[in-house]
Amino acid sequence: MKLSQVKPKIIESEVFGSVDFGDLRYRIAPLNNPEHVKKSKRLLKPIQDELNNDEVDAAELDNLSSEVLVGVVLIDMENLTDDDGEPIPFTDEIGLEVLKNQHIKKEVVAFAQKLESKQYKVKKEAIENIKKS
Repeated sequence: MKLSQVKPKIIESEVFGSVDFGDLRYRIAPLNNPEHVKKSKRLLKPIQDELNNDEVDAAELDNLSSEVLVGVVLIDMENLTDDDGEPIPFTDEIGLEVLKNQHIKKEVVAFAQKLESKQYKVKKEAIENIKKS
């Protein structure tokens, strides 16, 4: 079966969500969470002029966007095993390798955006409830 045919199973919580692709579970934090924003600024600052002038090639930008996501949006993967079936911990290197698959990267970003939107709605409702009381 092709990975693009796998339908993700989604599990949400208030802090993060999980998306299952086959046996692997990807733990995902909301897009634009404070750590994501800090990491984005830190990694994009050195090339800000090139970004403003559209001088960054697509491959470099794709690699940079993956680097920004790993560890702060794609925060963990469960059920990772080596070739012998032994569990292995999630690392940034593994995350970068996984995000080379554009189908998975698209799903991770879409789900992170969904979580961000959900958090915004919850915060907005809380503010409105405080104003009413």
